[in-house]
Amino acid sequence: MAQKNQRREAFRLPVSFNVQIFDIVDDKKDKTSAKEKVKAIALELASSRDLSVTGVALLTGRQYELEERYLLGLHLGKTSANVISGTIATTTDEASVLNLTATVKRCIPWRTGNTFNTGMHFLGLTEAMSDGIARYVLTEQQRQIKRRSRIV
Repeated sequence: MAQKNQRREAFRLPVSFNVQIFDIVDDKKDKTSAKEKVKAIALELASSRDLSVTGVALLTGRQYELEERYLLGLHLGKTSANVISGTIATTTDEASVLNLTATVKRCIPWRTGNTFNTGMHFLGLTEAMSDGIARYVLTEQQRQIKRRSRIV
């Protein structure tokens, strides 16, 4: 039996949520501190197309350079953030945003010239973060299956 080669490292779940994209700017003008100062400048609010443990596909309003690094704020919602963090309850809106650094792996025009299909690969994930995202993907996939079975 022939096997199809899988080019992706992880299962991608089609799911839509807001993602804030921030440019990471190194501010090395201040020589008084040995630590490098980092500023995040908001670039745009994008919408996700799908999510996996290794990255996220976005619909963006601008074209991003390949291999550039950005800070992403994934607005998953409190319930989803609880699944990822492993907590039972949260009381702040900040808990519903998962902040991750990512690099651009793909940025191609999408349907119109004004939108781009932008693939971002997560950087520096801890094992706990990867496990949390995997839990979220599986939980959301189960919800989608249940919704579809109720409709049919």
